[in-house]
Amino acid sequence: MQILPNRHELERLGTSWTTEIVAGVSLFMSLSYIFIVNPSILSQAGIPSGAVFFATVLASGVATLAMGLYARLPFALAPGLESNGFFAFVVVASLGFSWQEALGLVFWSGVLCFFFTVIPVRQRIIDAIPEGLKAAISTTVGVFVAIIGFAVTDLVAFTDGLPSGFGDFASAKALLLYAGFATALVLGLRSLNFPAGMLVAIILCTVLARLLGVSSDTPPAHRDEFFAAIGEFELFSVFSDPRSWTVLLVFFAIDFFGSIGKFIGLTRETNLQSGGQVAHMKEALYVDGVGTAIGSALGTSTVITYVESAVAVAQGGRTGVVAIVCALLMFASLAFSPLVAFVPVAAASGVLVYVGWLLLPRRELLDAIQGQKDIGGTLDYFDFAVVLAMGVLAGITFSLDKSLLLGFWAYTVAGAFGKGRAFNFYLLACSVVLSTAMGFQYFGME
Repeated sequence: MQILPNRHELERLGTSWTTEIVAGVSLFMSLSYIFIVNPSILSQAGIPSGAVFFATVLASGVATLAMGLYARLPFALAPGLESNGFFAFVVVASLGFSWQEALGLVFWSGVLCFFFTVIPVRQRIIDAIPEGLKAAISTTVGVFVAIIGFAVTDLVAFTDGLPSGFGDFASAKALLLYAGFATALVLGLRSLNFPAGMLVAIILCTVLARLLGVSSDTPPAHRDEFFAAIGEFELFSVFSDPRSWTVLLVFFAIDFFGSIGKFIGLTRETNLQSGGQVAHMKEALYVDGVGTAIGSALGTSTVITYVESAVAVAQGGRTGVVAIVCALLMFASLAFSPLVAFVPVAAASGVLVYVGWLLLPRRELLDAIQGQKDIGGTLDYFDFAVVLAMGVLAGITFSLDKSLLLGFWAYTVAGAFGKGRAFNFYLLACSVVLSTAMGFQYFGME
């Protein structure tokens, strides 16, 4: 089996060794902020900061290396902001699960993703999801991530796990959020093509935090903690709590539905995609599922394919060499664990809001505001209504599962009774499974 591309393959894809290596370095720079942010967030759930840092680096490096060597695609993987906030602030802080139990549920979500890739069901379910629902799921996750950014700066107050009010919009932490978001937004402009905007935003806000008197609330990532979370997940006892089924489904949905959308979106209008099919898609999905399982065993939340991979693709990266270079740099970053203690969670708040912004279907929403008949050329006004409803529900309930349930049932019913929409069994099956899990959560199983 050929691992590295030869000269003919590089020429066919319109790239070169230099382009691939530069794209890999740029990709690492664009997502290296997660090695600081992930320990900041998951340490709030009680996992030792050093253990999270080690797990983040090792799981990201292993999964990204596998993406380059096995799937041969220019994508990087790391623990996702979509799931670590849900892990820390909902599963552990609100629902009361231990972090060991939460890691166990993350593990099983990775196993499910792998299983549904082995059998052709995963691809069929993905094919069944209409563009409108994909946009709505992305919006829901974006709103959820943004609210986490508001929460860590005390701009949103919570009562019993639900948003209940607003904080001081002129506080020092709020200023960090504004500065971080603005920096990431400006450096993220396509005209600048700056690969490490989010990392720069976090560094800038860390310095600004010192000047404003905002101290770091992130425990130091001590090297003697590196192995503290390895194998600590609870794989079976967690299911004695009926709410675990809903949590499992949310973790599963984040990984399951997020990965395919990113694979297709990142390769659209490139020579990596032909006839709507991405080269080495199945191999990439295997890596995605196994990466999550490995990450949970090491001590971190769901490992996903990062949207920042667009940086590498935009710079001409087309092969697994990009991912291999990025993975090697990830492993090297183990030397920088002392930096974690200097970064307060609030310094990453602007980046969290910016990532939420990136996940919104901004072009389609702009078309709707301008009153165009077809939103973005692919979505109609029913789609827009579901996008809006799911986003609002995520905001007022701080919940992904309720929003997913609303969206799947909306399209299931529309397919059964709506004009111009076809009924799909796989959408119905997903709706029933989500409803069952929600029933477990609210009514319990004695």
